[in-house]
Parts: sequence; C-alpha cells; structure tokens
Amino acid sequence: MKAIRSKYVNQLDGLFHPKGNIAFFDAEFNAGMDNRSGEKICEIISVGMVICDAEYHGIKKYYTLVSPISKVPVFPLIREMTGITTEMLEGQPSFAEMSAKVMELLSKYEVKKIYAWGAADKHSLLSEKAEYRKKRRSGYQQANKWTYMDMCTDISGEVSSKMLGIRGGLAINMENLMFLCSIDKKQEHNALSDANDLYRCCKFLRKHYPLDDQDVDFSKKRELVNRYYQERSTYNSFRRFKATSKGADLYGKLGKKSREEDIRLRAFEDDIRFLKGEIPFDTEFDSIQEYFRKRTEDKDI
Repeated sequence: MKAIRSKYVNQLDGLFHPKGNIAFFDAEFNAGMDNRSGEKICEIISVGMVICDAEYHGIKKYYTLVSPISKVPVFPLIREMTGITTEMLEGQPSFAEMSAKVMELLSKYEVKKIYAWGAADKHSLLSEKAEYRKKRRSGYQQANKWTYMDMCTDISGEVSSKMLGIRGGLAINMENLMFLCSIDKKQEHNALSDANDLYRCCKFLRKHYPLDDQDVDFSKKRELVNRYYQERSTYNSFRRFKATSKGADLYGKLGKKSREEDIRLRAFEDDIRFLKGEIPFDTEFDSIQEYFRKRTEDKDI
C-alpha cells in the first residue's frame, strides 16, 4: 500500500528528522489580575528545557524558578496548579539571568531549533523581554543576545493538523496529546516535566512519521482523535447554556429543530437535563479517555 505523504506532511521533517540538536521548552506563568493596581499580570516564574540530538537521544535537562519583575504574590489558582509559592521565588535567578543560562546551554550543545506547545511561551518571553528593556531592569543591556526567543516554534497547530489530521483549525491540548501518545499521566504544569512530556510525545510520533497507511493502529487513532475534536466542537457550539460568574447563561436559539445530527441533540438534551436539575450547568463533553473507551467498546475502532 502507498504511504500517505504530501507537501504538508513534509513540513514536519525539521521536527521529526532534525539535522542537529533540538530542544523542547516550557514555561509557567503567574497570570491574573492584581487587585492592588488593577493591572493584568503575566510573568514567567519557571522554565524547563530538554535538549536531544537528531536521533532523539536525551542530552541535557534544565530547570529553574524565575524571580518575577513585579512583587505580585503568586495567584491562588497558579499556586494550586503549579505548586509554586511566592516564598519559593525569593532569591531565584532573574529573567535576565535565566535567559543568559538558556543561551549558554544552547550554544554549548549547538541547538538549532526550540519547540514549544502553544504560542503562549514565545509571546510571554518576548513580552517580558520588552518589559525588561522598558523598565531598564538589571541585565537589560544584554537583551539583544536572547535570541532563543526567536528560535522558539509553536508546533501545536502543525502536529494537530498535519500529523494527527485534526481539521477546522483545532489543536489538541497537551494532556490529550499525552494520552494519544500512550503517556499515562496527567499534565503536571511543571515546566521541566511538561517540556519532557512534549519531548516524549514527539519521540512517539516520530516513530509514525512519515504517515503510512499500513500502520493500522495509528491510522485508527488518528481517525478517532479527529472525530473526537469535531464532535466535541459541534457539541460545544450547540450547547445553549454557558458558565458565567453569575451562574448559567442562556444564549442564542436552536437553529434547526430536525434530528439532523445526534450530537447536536445530545447537547440540547443536556441543557434540558440541566433545567430539570439532573446535571450541573458546566457539564462538558466526554474526556478523550472516555470517548476512546466508548468507541472502542462499540467497535468503532
């Protein structure tokens, strides 16, 4: 049988068959609204990086907490999610010191490309760099040397659409990607752990690149994950109630009254069940694990 290749799939060559050492990067942020100033805060408080060679053999891991520019305490939600407290950030390297260390490692190991999952990491790095210059923080004179930010590439869209076949501009989230890549754990929201999990996921996907229609098991997974995201998107678009700070909010009208698609009726029926007090208003579509379990039992895969 003929391998499934295209000019679009070939764009992943640089990720799965690099010509030199590459790195996987993740950052955690203290993000929220400062009640004292009313300002929106988004500051990097930790970074993690995993460097590997062209054959995906691990070479070096790097992790550090980062002392933020402002002295805004770590927000409760961020503290709960990451386990990082305000006290833990005291005396830690500054953003400038962290950036210098990252550049040192990239130079030492001759890293040619950095990969991240999602655009937030690169955007926040560049924003913090600009803030450093604006406020002339210690070390800002070296900011033009922090070229690792420009090397950072978001691969979430590329992998989702061209490797996994997810249509409609939808991108799989990191935790669901881990499930798909047979990594049986929750996303930890620890910068080094998340960078390492991204490395492990890409190492798994690399085994299935270029796409080959003889790889039946992976082909079925691709088909099912695409169906999952399409059906979840349809379900969410047809739910009539949304969660707000004041509770449930009804929006829009059901455009069609026919039984055009069961998934649309399921969304509407869940709204009816909410009105009857049978389920909470923030009930969501199945998790990817539950979706796979049901379809596998139904012999859809």
